[in-house]
Amino acid sequence: MVMRGSRAGDIRVIGLVAGTHVIEDIGRDVPHGVQVVIPGHLAVQSKDLYRAISQKCLLQLPTAAPPPQYIGPGVGQETEHLELQIRELSERLKVLEAENKVLREKKDESQTAQKLDEIIQALQNQTTIMVPVGKDASVPEEEKVDGSAPMFLPDKIRPEDADVRIDVSGKAAPSDAMNAANKLRQLRKEKES
Repeated sequence: MVMRGSRAGDIRVIGLVAGTHVIEDIGRDVPHGVQVVIPGHLAVQSKDLYRAISQKCLLQLPTAAPPPQYIGPGVGQETEHLELQIRELSERLKVLEAENKVLREKKDESQTAQKLDEIIQALQNQTTIMVPVGKDASVPEEEKVDGSAPMFLPDKIRPEDADVRIDVSGKAAPSDAMNAANKLRQLRKEKES
């Protein structure tokens, strides 16, 4: 059975073997060199169809493009007019893109110049502090040296409750830990005897 039209999901095949190839599970015959359209719902169910395609008994054709539409009189002129408009618009687009690029570059340059002007203006507005140097330099009254002690030093430098040992002979005084260790040794000796 040869079908002329095909819907979405349908499969078109041509028989490649001499005689007729039979797709048994869906009951379709495909004669040699003849195009047959298998409906999509049958093609999905058939294992024999795909086996025949893989064994090169059938050739699956790509889905057909829709037939060209009839072009009436005057349509050719309309097409030429549209193509001319497309060319003009693409040329205009190129010109506008070039202008846009130039404007962006000018904008970037003006922003850079404006930032530089702001920096220069800020530097000019900054107050400079002059520090006098030399004999004639005047120092504020509060910073002059009068020879008195600074205000932050305590009245007594040495605290009264501090215990300080100074060994002039070079021998170190026994520490509390050594004294405790010696006493512990003596207690053990007494206990053992």
